Amino acid sequence: MPGILFSVIDAIVSLLMVLIFIRAIISWVPEIAYNYRRPVEWLDRVTSPFTEPFAKLVPPSKAGGIDFSPLFAVVALQIIRKLLFDILVR
Repeated sequence: MPGILFSVIDAIVSLLMVLIFIRAIISWVPEIAYNYRRPVEWLDRVTSPFTEPFAKLVPPSKAGGIDFSPLFAVVALQIIRKLLFDILVR
């Protein structure tokens, strides 16, 4: 049972990381956000709960205009994945 549970958690975390990466790429190309407004809004709603806390900790205005929140969110998801794996394996 822990193997199935970990597989589901791993798939969800992997999907979130991919979505966060896509969101970061889209933020560099404003034309995509303009032309595909609804999918980009959905992507923002899905990824914001994971990136917003880090954006508040290190605002882009204090980091030379660079938003590091996607990077921090992916690292946090990796740590959560590892901790859950360690808990489920025991």
